Amino acid sequence: MDPLKKISKGSKIIFLGMALTVIINYVFRIVISKLGKAEYGLYSLGFATIEVAAIISLIGLHIGGVRYISLFKAKGEKLKAERVIRSEIKIVAIVSVVVAFLLYIFAEKISTIFFHEPGLTPILKLFIFALPFYSLSQICISIMLAYQHIKKMVIIGDLLQGLAKIILTVILILLGYKIAGVILAVILSFILIFIYSYSYIKKMVNFKWIKEKIDWEVVYFSIPLMISSIALVIMKWADSFMIGYFLNIEQVGIYNVAVPTALLLTVFIRPLHLIFYPVITEIVSLK
Repeated sequence: MDPLKKISKGSKIIFLGMALTVIINYVFRIVISKLGKAEYGLYSLGFATIEVAAIISLIGLHIGGVRYISLFKAKGEKLKAERVIRSEIKIVAIVSVVVAFLLYIFAEKISTIFFHEPGLTPILKLFIFALPFYSLSQICISIMLAYQHIKKMVIIGDLLQGLAKIILTVILILLGYKIAGVILAVILSFILIFIYSYSYIKKMVNFKWIKEKIDWEVVYFSIPLMISSIALVIMKWADSFMIGYFLNIEQVGIYNVAVPTALLLTVFIRPLHLIFYPVITEIVSLK
């Protein structure tokens, strides 16, 4: 297929998926905002912290891996692409567990010293269980992107995750679990997405686990990308972090009810950004 047609088709699918995801996330935010301003603020800061931890756990492999897999795929070097996939999954699995352990140790200090909110400590400690599954699911979804399985990537990474999260949240809130139920729903949705996405890439790539050395080249390439990824995530949540630091948890809750409207503009940018990378990598590799 012509590269421009690939970009156009992929962008349309991603845009449709993101539009539906925005609606699902709006409903999700409405549901959890009913628990109260403080509870919503605690959830927002807890999830923001976990998202920063996840980006650290990925060490840029969700970006660098796309480049190398696309490159080897275009050259017909299937075994090298599979080696990159195995290396990514192994590294992220180990790093995410280490980061989760460190976050558990420092959860109380983060809550009390930075956010001045002791009630955030159990929220962070509960969210930690989502970290390895969140990080690994992001790697699996990036592999789908590298192979340009855009439709499946959108269905699993956006729609299925969003629907699972909101359905489980409603069920657990109705059962009386409140904020703990919301976090548990998020954890279960990430577990579901990881299992589904991992099962899909195993069928898609048909690779087998073998004893081999880590592909350090992709790691060295990805680490600088981690720095930019961390900067982007911090920029995304900096406002919530600052409100939590200088004001209080209820103000964080109020702010995070309003801010999603402004983020609607990113719906028009992300589709091109995602599909452009693997397609351009293929074109460059063939020259």
